[in-house]
This record gives sequence, C-alpha cells and structure tokens, in this order.
Amino acid sequence: MKLILLTDESLRLEPTPGPLTIEALTAEQAYSPFHMMASGLAYCTFSVMYAWAEHAQLDANDLALEVAWTFADDPHRVDSYDIAFEWPSLPAKRREAARRVAEMCTVHATLQHPPRIEIRPRDSSVVRGPSSTDHGPRTMDHEAATTDHGPAATDDAPDVARFTIAGEDATRGLGRPYTCVYDGTCKVCTRLAHVLRAWDRHEQIEIVPSQAPGVTARFPWIPARAYAEALQLIGPNGHTWQGAAAIEQLLEILPKGRLISWIFKIPFVRGVADRFYKWFARNRYRLGCGEHCQSRPLDVAFRES
Repeated sequence: MKLILLTDESLRLEPTPGPLTIEALTAEQAYSPFHMMASGLAYCTFSVMYAWAEHAQLDANDLALEVAWTFADDPHRVDSYDIAFEWPSLPAKRREAARRVAEMCTVHATLQHPPRIEIRPRDSSVVRGPSSTDHGPRTMDHEAATTDHGPAATDDAPDVARFTIAGEDATRGLGRPYTCVYDGTCKVCTRLAHVLRAWDRHEQIEIVPSQAPGVTARFPWIPARAYAEALQLIGPNGHTWQGAAAIEQLLEILPKGRLISWIFKIPFVRGVADRFYKWFARNRYRLGCGEHCQSRPLDVAFRES
C-alpha cells in the first residue's frame, strides 16, 4: 500500500505490494496530523471496497483513492472531506454500488457521528505492567545545546512502514554533511528555511521540516519534543547542535557566514543569543502564523490560566 502526500490538503492511496509506504513528493512536504486523519479514512474506505470487490469477483488491483479536505475556523478544524475513487476496470453499472459500499467504512461513520472525547490527567494510581515501565523522555541540555551520537543500530526486523521522498528512502537523506531540521508548521521558520537554501550555494546542508516523513527515524536520539522547542542541526557522526548554537554553527558552514559568526565570540553574546532564541521559540507562532496555519500550538509555553 502506498500513501502519496499530494499537497498540504490532499493525498492519494494506491495498492502496491510490500509494506505501507508514505511518499512525499518533496523533502519539504510534512506528514501532518491532517494527513494522518485522511490516511485512516482512505485506508478504511479502500479496505471495505476491496473486500466487496473480492465478494463480487471484481478486480480491484487498479483501485485508487484521493482524499482532499478543507478547513474552517472558530475553532480551527477540518471542515469537509472529498473522496474520489479511480477504478478503471469497474463496470459503469457497478459504480453507484461501489460508492454506497465506500460509505460503509467505520472511519467514515465515525466522522459522520463524532464520538465523545474526554481529556483528563492519567490516574497515577494505576499499576503499570513491567513491559510499560517509563524511564522518562530523553532530553538534551539546551544550555550546552550540543551532543554527540553515532548512527543508531539497526536490526533485521521487517519494515512496518517506509517513508520515501520522490521514490527514494527518506531515512537516507540527500547525503549532505549537515541536516537542518526546522518546525514546518511555523511560517517564520519556513521563510527562514527558504533563505537558508538560497544561501547554501555549495549544498552542504539538507534542510527539512521536522514533520517530514522519516526525520524521527533518521535521528532517533533527538526527542520528538526537541523539534518543537528548537532548531536542530545534525552534522557528521551525529554531532547535534540546537537553538542558538545551531545558528552559530550554520554561520560557520555557510558562504561568508564567518563574517557574522565572530559576534558569538564576544563575551556574554552567547548568553544573550540563547535568551533571545528561547523568546523567539515561545512566540514564533504569533510573529508570522495566523489563523491560516494548519497546525498551530496555542502557546509553546502553555501558560496556565
């Protein structure tokens, strides 16, 4: 099965052999929570149609689905889904029956009749089993802001899902010495990423959003929350910089960047840069991301009322 991320508001499902593949057409395309919701809808719809086809002795190997969605505000949410199926071998007289079968998908019914959602603190008195012992998240020191990690060890377990970019394994990257990972839901960060790509004339840096397929698999030593908190720069042998330290290192790499990076050598400048970066990280959604943003944390600091 293959899921192709067509745009920020659409995807395509195609039946292919092998493990589930999630394909982005470009490295900048993120696999957003909205893609995940639509993926469930597409997969469920495909499953019921395929099962019906087998019962009706129809060939469903050429069945494909495209799901598109629109947004509404107050509150910001998905407003509508459009599901279009392609089935060239399906006889015209069976198309209406196929459409009715598609509506039997459980995810479709769930969206038509929204479930009650309850959010509550987890009961700490619940006894966990020995296999679910929580050792706490791995975090990186934002003051030091650099770590050294070698490549993660791999095992021979079969793939459950593969992430690809234009057909290439997303976990391999572009083979450049450095990878810069930014928050793809932040419009200011995205604009700065475009500036960085133009500046990197020697193509030393691969620049990808943290939501892009395969990022977490490529850098398993970086906690998921770290991507929301700070820019991540990964160099040779897994050496990692984040936040203001990542910006300083980028200036060392970029053409003529050292004309600016010397400023960090001035006493107290690093501390000021760290404090400014943390302020920017907390407020970045307010600085350039309004109601049009698809996925927008209300406040990175999560102030309590």
